[in-house]
Amino acid sequence: MTAFDVNTVPLEKLNIIEASAGTGKTYTLAELYLRLILEKDLTVDQILVVTYTRAATEELRERLRQKLVDARDERLGQTEIEQYNLQKLNLAIQSFDEAAIFTIHGFCQRVLGDFAFESGLRFELELIGDDQELLQSVTDDFWRREVTTADKDFISYLLGKKESPESLLKSIRSLIGKPYLDLIAVPEVNIEQCCQEVQKQFDHVKILWQQEQKQIIETLHNKGLLNGNKYRTTSVEKWLLQLVELMTHTDMPNSLFDSFERFTPAKLEDALKKDQILPELRFWLACEWLLEQYQQLQQARELQHQQLRLKLLEYITEILPQRKQQQQVQSYDDLLLNLGQALNGTRGDWLVEQLRKQYQAALIDEFQDTDPIQYASFSRIYSDSCLPTFLVGDPKQAIYSFRGADIFTYLKAKSQADNEYTLTTNWRSHPNLVTAVNTIFRSHPEPFIYRDIPFNSVGAARDDDPVLKFGQTVPAPFHILWAGSDKPMAKKDLTSIAANVTADEIAKLLNLAQSDEAVLIDEKSKQARALSGGDIAVLVRNHRQAHAIQQCLQKRGINSVQQGRENVFSSNEALI
Repeated sequence: MTAFDVNTVPLEKLNIIEASAGTGKTYTLAELYLRLILEKDLTVDQILVVTYTRAATEELRERLRQKLVDARDERLGQTEIEQYNLQKLNLAIQSFDEAAIFTIHGFCQRVLGDFAFESGLRFELELIGDDQELLQSVTDDFWRREVTTADKDFISYLLGKKESPESLLKSIRSLIGKPYLDLIAVPEVNIEQCCQEVQKQFDHVKILWQQEQKQIIETLHNKGLLNGNKYRTTSVEKWLLQLVELMTHTDMPNSLFDSFERFTPAKLEDALKKDQILPELRFWLACEWLLEQYQQLQQARELQHQQLRLKLLEYITEILPQRKQQQQVQSYDDLLLNLGQALNGTRGDWLVEQLRKQYQAALIDEFQDTDPIQYASFSRIYSDSCLPTFLVGDPKQAIYSFRGADIFTYLKAKSQADNEYTLTTNWRSHPNLVTAVNTIFRSHPEPFIYRDIPFNSVGAARDDDPVLKFGQTVPAPFHILWAGSDKPMAKKDLTSIAANVTADEIAKLLNLAQSDEAVLIDEKSKQARALSGGDIAVLVRNHRQAHAIQQCLQKRGINSVQQGRENVFSSNEALI
């Protein structure tokens, strides 16, 4: 992969730029934007700039405008050639309100609005921020049609799983509006036959219980036969009561009690004392067969449950567009789908030609967050066009599927790009930390799972003077605190341990600071000051973990501020 030089890169064709955190991604976009105006004579409404959220769009808009202002100020009073560039910059600044800087959804909305007739959309469609209410309404209809009329045993199974219209919709929510998914068919199952076989075996167990009841009870109470730790008297009494209750049923219940396997040969033989032999009773083997038949029925029910989910997805795919058409509304997902359909419809070639004339260059920010539908639209417009197109992103983030990121979309774009570049200098982090991160990720041949996403080491632009000192010691920039043991532990226990270890480490740092043993050194003035709580940040995965750490800090007398549970930029309204 080639190191990216923003000053010399040709402004043509499809280019992908890998930009790790802190490597100057926004600076790169701004420099490309400036070059497109000065070297390609493009106006601000001819350069398509796309990023992910409204907040990011506004920030990028301000950075691009400031870049133009700074470039203009640098050229004041210079040569005639620069005076010509100065005119271009003044025009760009004066017309910057017309700059084509959008979120992906905003871009779709603009195109569909400008070319509503050509795209075949109705003009009066209202954009709704969230179609959850409509989705739930469609799901409720499906539930009434499919679930309330199902066989009573399946309904009981669903109730046992605490399934509801809301939870059923939630289970497939991430699959809605993604026509590119290749759904695997669920195998057909003969539920009726499974039920009959279970009932037949249940009847057999009941008969054997009547015939061998005395020997069964004597065996279970025989202290010389069975290990008392595995078959305690109190436990045996409890299991027998559950068994007696089970044997009163005419029909096989929807579930067996948890300890039913205690009556199978495998469990009984495992509990035998040394040199003891289990009495041969047909009941034990019958219980084993019943348990196996029951487990097979549960597997069949789970397949039936999966079929229900797929059936709901198919129903929503068919009915939801009809409901939206009736109510004259469209959602954010519809914007993406509708643009894709328009670009590939009967007038698709004409629309592509118009968009290429309108947007003669494209800068796509946060490209790792692009899904197949979004990329398909950009590819349709710009592939094989030779127009300067730059896709900028960090593929390392795409493996986490943040905001629907799709690593395979990124890899596809990478394979189709004419040129691949990487930003090679970290401008944000301390050199020691950059070196530490490089060392960690270089130690694994495939640190990001996929071979096509290698780790590219970066250099550091900052000087290497220490910014944190413990007395005369400069601490390592990266520590791994061992908080557990070699044995597997419950997640709850690990969360508690991690919170306490983190709080202890913070307390240690602040105690050192009180005696001026932990100081921060300003990079510009080189003045030192004591470390304070406000200099320390703790990053966690969720609100629960944040609360656990905050509680541990409070116990140590350390105040902290916790960010709110919801982030406004994660809302749908932030996407357009």
